[in-house]
Amino acid sequence: MGFRFPLATLLRYRESVEQREELALKRVTFEMARVGRQITELAIEMARATDDRETALLRCMQASELKSRQDEMSAAMAGKQTLTETLDGLRREREKQLEIYQTARVNRRVLTDLLEQKKTAWEHDQVRAEQKTIDDIFGARIQRG
Repeated sequence: MGFRFPLATLLRYRESVEQREELALKRVTFEMARVGRQITELAIEMARATDDRETALLRCMQASELKSRQDEMSAAMAGKQTLTETLDGLRREREKQLEIYQTARVNRRVLTDLLEQKKTAWEHDQVRAEQKTIDDIFGARIQRG
C-alpha cells in the first residue's frame, strides 16, 4: 500500500490559494510598472513641451498660443499628479497583497513540511518492515538448517 497523506485535500487547497494570491500580486506589480511607465512618458512629454514653449517665447508668439501651451502643460501636470496618486495607491495595495501572499505561502509551507515529515516517517516504517521480513526469513532458514 502506498503513502497516503490525510491532509492532501487541504494541501491542494492551500496551494491553489497561494497561486491565486501570487497571481494577484503579479497583477498589482504589473499595474505599478505600467503606471510608472506612463509617468515617465508624461514627464518626458512635459520636458519637451517646456523646451518647445521656451523656444517659442524667443520667437514671439501670440498670447492665445501661449495660453494654449500653458493649458496643455497644466493638464499634463494634473495628469501626472493623478498617475502619481494612482501609483501610491498601487504601492499600498501591493504591500497588502504581499502580506496576504506571504501568509498563504506560510500556510501552504506548513502543510508541505508536514507532508514531507509524514512521508519520511512512512518510508522509514516501510524500510523497517522490509528489514523485519528479511530478518524473519533469515531466522527461519537458520532454524531449519
